[in-house]
Amino acid sequence: MTISQNKKVMFLSAHLSYGGAEKVLSELSCNLPDDIEQVIVLYEKEITYPYKARLISLDSPITSLSFFNRAYKFIQRILRLKKIIKMENPDCVISFMEEANFINIMVSENPIVTVHIMQSINPKKLSSLIAIKLLISVLYNSAKVIAVSKGVKNDLIKKFGVKEEKVQVIYNPVRINEIQILSGEEINDDFQGDNIPIIATCGRLTEQKGQWHLIRAFSEVRKRIPCRLVIMGKGELEGYLKELTRELNLQNDVIFLGWQKNPYKYIANADVFVMSSLWEGFGIVLVEAMACGLPVISTDCPCGPREILDLNNSKTNTKSAEYAEFGVLTPVCDGRFYKAEDSLTKEEGILADAIIQILSNKNLSEHYSKVGSQRAYDFDVKKIVQEYTLLLHKVCTSN
Repeated sequence: MTISQNKKVMFLSAHLSYGGAEKVLSELSCNLPDDIEQVIVLYEKEITYPYKARLISLDSPITSLSFFNRAYKFIQRILRLKKIIKMENPDCVISFMEEANFINIMVSENPIVTVHIMQSINPKKLSSLIAIKLLISVLYNSAKVIAVSKGVKNDLIKKFGVKEEKVQVIYNPVRINEIQILSGEEINDDFQGDNIPIIATCGRLTEQKGQWHLIRAFSEVRKRIPCRLVIMGKGELEGYLKELTRELNLQNDVIFLGWQKNPYKYIANADVFVMSSLWEGFGIVLVEAMACGLPVISTDCPCGPREILDLNNSKTNTKSAEYAEFGVLTPVCDGRFYKAEDSLTKEEGILADAIIQILSNKNLSEHYSKVGSQRAYDFDVKKIVQEYTLLLHKVCTSN
């Protein structure tokens, strides 16, 4: 289904690089029907993802994290976007992430806002959380809201008072076929080395992703099975993670590959993929790993992983390793920053045991590899973009 001729969709985002929300924007831009005119408006021209649209910059980058600077930039963006909307006259505006969502609702007549994380566990300062909760409660009922998982939807309804009829769940799109092609690219370094099992993970090196818990769990796995851990991504915790690795005497067994343009060729050549997140909105990297044919293990964090790995997702917050329909769920870790000399927590121990089970049980590994790769197609970009197209048809024709 396509939108009738002469419809224009505007996207609003801070930038078009690295983040999961920005990746969704990129996928929509590249895959929406050709009869939709697209305009992308960014705070600044920071771009690593492809797009298929006219690009407009607000020329309003964040230069300081001070309250006054952020307030000034917020007002500046409102005024500049208002002029652009008046000039472009889009049929609807789709925004990505909190601030862009707030500005979208304040400025455009037909706003669609996307929510990619549980706002009730957003690790911001209390004053910021109070302001965000107030703005969400006041503004989101004036827009069409897209939540990237059922957990995010329920959070908006129960914690922020957003009306249920205002929120629609559309999962993040994944280019399954393209990922499978990219996963076949040759690796030109000694990634596989001495042909021992490889555990892979990929994501920003931040508190949210909890990679230090995985490193500590890996230290236990390494005692029992010769193996290697490969970490892809960059972020503010890189120094802490590397120091923890040295303190655990794992520097020869943990490889930090940094941000990779094509992480899939590394994922596909690993033996298991692990996501150790403390919280998520969806967990797109799990689907990507499944598309690469890998068995996956994820913490049962709020929210997303259970919806991906367990179709009968009535349970929450597992206390033990749960061998679900499409992958393994383990208890979410406590998020405390431990040192090498600290004993493994119960949750880290369970994660270690689950990894060992996958690495040592060929039948189980092959089973999850097969069913996981099939499950990945439920999130294929063609299917998800069709859901967005139907929504745009409804919203744009009501304008």
